[in-house]
Amino acid sequence: MTERKPEPPEDEHERKFRRIFAWVFFLGASVVCIIILFFAIQAAFFSHYLPYTGASVQLADFFKEHFPVTIGLPVAAVISLLLILVLRETTGKLEFEALGFKFRGASGPVVLWVLCYLAITLSIKLLW
Repeated sequence: MTERKPEPPEDEHERKFRRIFAWVFFLGASVVCIIILFFAIQAAFFSHYLPYTGASVQLADFFKEHFPVTIGLPVAAVISLLLILVLRETTGKLEFEALGFKFRGASGPVVLWVLCYLAITLSIKLLW
């Protein structure tokens, strides 16, 4: 097996762009999640008490019965992505070894995102 050459260090503009993009994505995803959660919770739990919320009774019942799937899994995906972005921003490039494999470059964050997502979904499954 041949050794890989070390990647050249990032320049200042690349690092600034990545940091700004990470924060914009973090704030945008947070706002979108809050808005979606607000309307989903309103439709699921308050549609019976308010005179008209625009949500049907069937939709409210569906949200109540399948809350971990309709809300929990998308939120788990966004939380996993935000966690990976924060780790990337604070520690630099994500490289790790697991089960005899070396994850470097683009595969490191992708595999770590999948592991975080699976851990969160497993905890949702076990706790709900």
